[in-house]
Amino acid sequence: MNWVMEGRCWKFGDNLSLDDDILEFSKVFVEGVRISDPEILKRYVFTNLVPDFPDRARPGDIVVAGARFGQGNPHIYGLLGMTALGVGLIAESVPHFTYRMIVAAGLPALPFCPGISEIFENSDMMRVDFKTGQIENLTRGITVEAEPLPAPLREIIELGGSIPALKKRLEEGNSS
Repeated sequence: MNWVMEGRCWKFGDNLSLDDDILEFSKVFVEGVRISDPEILKRYVFTNLVPDFPDRARPGDIVVAGARFGQGNPHIYGLLGMTALGVGLIAESVPHFTYRMIVAAGLPALPFCPGISEIFENSDMMRVDFKTGQIENLTRGITVEAEPLPAPLREIIELGGSIPALKKRLEEGNSS
């Protein structure tokens, strides 16, 4: 995994809900069955806010969000969709359950960056090193530092999230 992402800023405000703003929960169901395939979920990420977001977002683009990103019911589907799109996340803050789900979804993120919204505007070009916490606004020539995720959590993200990490642990346990 490349921990450095460079792309366009997608700026969103405070209090984005997992079930309405990030991915409408009704889109998770097909004929009454919950879908957890990231390739299907990515088609609906942020479409209530930016209807063509899945078509316009590119791998390397970064969502910059305000406080309490991912509030509401603890559903992982939108975060899985973001991972499938290849975007990263920087937020002023996230609830504790969203923090855990970011790791489980394998989403590169800096989830606690107070004031980050003040140095970005929508469509600014940016570069983020999620391993070191260096955040650059290439459009405005501003660089700031944030606390990166702890190394054990980055390892889970690097493996693709909690399911691949669990499979690796089980394989390692069976080979000893």
